[in-house]
Amino acid sequence: MRVTKFSIVRSRATMVVAMLLILALPAVAVAGLLGGLLGVVGSVVGGVVGVLAPPVSGPGPFVLRFEPTKLPEHVHLESADATFLAN
Repeated sequence: MRVTKFSIVRSRATMVVAMLLILALPAVAVAGLLGGLLGVVGSVVGGVVGVLAPPVSGPGPFVLRFEPTKLPEHVHLESADATFLAN
């Protein structure tokens, strides 16, 4: 058998394709497992959010307004916490 430049290139290309297949097949399997896990987690989170925060019906848009609150008098902040909150 005669070794030519073409046969060397062809054998290298075959080796590269074989290595890509060896590396790609487990990656596809892992991606499938992660996709399935993501679907399960998404459905669980969607169910919990649906129970805790049911959809609001009525005319929209809705505006949420937050009002500042005072801490109860029995709550005392340490000086480090007060400095942090002041900044």
